[in-house]
Order: sequence, then C-alpha cells, then structure tokens
Amino acid sequence: MREDRRERYDDGFRREALGLIKAGVGYVSLARRFAMPAYTAKQWTMLYRSGGE
Repeated sequence: MREDRRERYDDGFRREALGLIKAGVGYVSLARRFAMPAYTAKQWTMLYRSGGE
C-alpha cells in the first residue's frame, strides 16, 4: 500500500494564504513565504481567481 505523502494544511494556514492572494500576492511569492510547493500555491491562486474560495 502506498503512503500518502501530500502535505496537509490546516484552516488557519489556508486563511492566511487566501488573505495574501486577495491582496494580490503572486503564487511564487506565496510559495516562498510559506515554504510550500509552487504548484500548490499556483493551484490555490487559480482556484480563487476563478471564483472559488
């Protein structure tokens, strides 16, 4: 059986990241600031900008 290696982010972490996305911070800066994969930051940014939250 494979181990799930995905990082789990708690609600507080996600809310803080969302606040920065709303403020216009780009996904590269977001990824660096939170030491998270750039792909994850990009997905979150694209999701927010497409109307999701």
